Amino acid sequence: MLNMTGFKYRIHGGGIIAWLKWIKLWVAYGFYAGLIFIPFSIFMQFESNPVANVVNLKAKAKIIGHSAYNLLGANKSVLEIKTANWLDKLLFGALDDDFLSFFNFSFYVLVLLQLHLILKKLEIAKPFHPIIAKRLRCIGLILIGSSFVILLRSWYMDSVIVELTDHFYRLDYKVYLAHVNEFKLGILILIVAYIYKYGCYLQQEKDLTI
Repeated sequence: MLNMTGFKYRIHGGGIIAWLKWIKLWVAYGFYAGLIFIPFSIFMQFESNPVANVVNLKAKAKIIGHSAYNLLGANKSVLEIKTANWLDKLLFGALDDDFLSFFNFSFYVLVLLQLHLILKKLEIAKPFHPIIAKRLRCIGLILIGSSFVILLRSWYMDSVIVELTDHFYRLDYKVYLAHVNEFKLGILILIVAYIYKYGCYLQQEKDLTI
């Protein structure tokens, strides 16, 4: 009776197989939507003046009509650089929402690609596969690498802003370094990848024994 119940659950339309198909579908949608958005993000990044969230260091620094930069937003907390070179446009971004910038959005598309490949390979009947372990490791390394890149990028942005505004403004690190928390997630995923790889080893030993 218990076996029949478990069998019915596995083939039921709302069972785990159906949920897995639903997740595969939406991860694939997210990945392909990201691929479509990347060219638009590149266009926005290089056709618009780069912007960054900043902190006012001196009260008298609220200059709106400066020739090199402009202050945007109701509280003038977004700096638009008018005299930006190609490197500034690449690293700063054209949107004050840093997640949507090409620089960071590319990392998320890479993670979605790895998830998409994992879900294509994943099977409920045989969940342990060496390729999946490699994909999990790739996700962990991507997240860790993106955290280091964000640190270097924030340092560069701050140096440009401080020099451009004569030390009246600096980068608002709280907005950008919030993504560094992904470093911890990357470490966790690497640990999961190691455990999963060990599960693959046990599965291979079991198959050889049978």
